[in-house]
Amino acid sequence: MEFLNPEPPYVLFRDRPEWSDVTPIAQDDGPTPLAPILYSDKWASHQPSFATDATSYFRAVYVAKEYSPRVLDLTLEIIKQNASHYTVWQYRHRTLLALNSPLTQELHLLSKLLPTHLKSYQAWNHRRLLLLQLGKKSARGELAFAEIALAKDAKNYHTWVYREWLLCNFFAPAPAITTSPAAGEDAEPAIEDLDEVAGADEDVWREEVVFTDRMLEDDVRNNSVWHHRFFVLFEGPCAKQSHDVAQSEIECVPHCFLHLAS
Repeated sequence: MEFLNPEPPYVLFRDRPEWSDVTPIAQDDGPTPLAPILYSDKWASHQPSFATDATSYFRAVYVAKEYSPRVLDLTLEIIKQNASHYTVWQYRHRTLLALNSPLTQELHLLSKLLPTHLKSYQAWNHRRLLLLQLGKKSARGELAFAEIALAKDAKNYHTWVYREWLLCNFFAPAPAITTSPAAGEDAEPAIEDLDEVAGADEDVWREEVVFTDRMLEDDVRNNSVWHHRFFVLFEGPCAKQSHDVAQSEIECVPHCFLHLAS
């Protein structure tokens, strides 16, 4: 299933034969909604609009607890319209697991979608959940993907948080990640202090220092890179040599000033 623009012309779900057995549930926020959704002109100019048509069918499958291939098609259409719809992302994830769908294919799809939605924390969270299922074998490729994303926006908070999460989750030994048993299957993983674990994959962390070197060469004023570098050096495996690392960092500061002056 490829991520495509709605060409040929978009077909409303009410006009799709495969959805004829579903009765859509319209949005009903009451006569005086506290925070009504302001749909774009593109959506609102259609009756029913793209948004209200798709989301009405989503409410129906959500209530029915339907997990099927057509639900993946439906949720993808809604995400293409609104990449910040958290409930749709969550339901899509559950559907993928229920169908035992190939998650590498979903990761590939998300790689096409994310570059235009780098500030959608919902999309990044979906990627986290995929990686928790795919495991460490996919993590190195994810570091490369995060670097590509940072090339588009070198200060994007969500990308930096995701990169830090990858390091903590896959390149530090268990129990680096914990999830409350009562929190449910979609719970956000919690990162413990790296001081409590030992034997991390130090090669990856050393490569991460080199990565920050490259980023600082591009923009020495990028506070996000400095913050990440501090995390890598003083909260990762290098922390056990924190005095030597600190001294080395102090000695490198004059070189940064020279770079600024050049």
